[in-house]
Amino acid sequence: MTADRRSSPLALRLAAAFVVVAVAAVSVFAALIVVSTDAQTRRLLEREHAHAGEAVAAAAGAAYATAGGWTAADLDVAAAIAARAEARVVVIDADGQVVAAPTDQLAEMMSAMHGVTTLDQPRGWPVPITVDIEGRPVGAVTLTFPLTHDAPADQLRTALWRPPWPARSWPPSLPSWSPSSWRDA
Repeated sequence: MTADRRSSPLALRLAAAFVVVAVAAVSVFAALIVVSTDAQTRRLLEREHAHAGEAVAAAAGAAYATAGGWTAADLDVAAAIAARAEARVVVIDADGQVVAAPTDQLAEMMSAMHGVTTLDQPRGWPVPITVDIEGRPVGAVTLTFPLTHDAPADQLRTALWRPPWPARSWPPSLPSWSPSSWRDA
């Protein structure tokens, strides 16, 4: 009698319904986690860009203050900070004239030393940040970040959206079965 209950059509339908509901719940939960984490990593990347921009502007301001103007300002520190963030930087004086765009040489050196290639990547919108000395604007730095940023946040986002199985192994091969095969066993 118990064998008949386990293999009855109603029991099989009920078991299948439980499996479908469980798979659907796990799928919805996984999708919500991925969407939430993607939004969080996007905000983290935006914060990293903002911090890099502030650091580049502060370094450019310090170079301006030390040199007493843009003509003798050593912008290597500002360029190094921008290159570390994989950004291109252009320094502009208070009149809107380009003072320097020092990151291309550093980007070439970073490419040679670390394999970081940022020169040929498509860039996003320029992000201008004012350089202030004692509350007085003396110029600006404009940073452009790669659209395909290679920061840890972007790597995490990429890993989250990649399926855990190789593309050619989906759908997985499932053993064929039928309710009658269970009864025979």
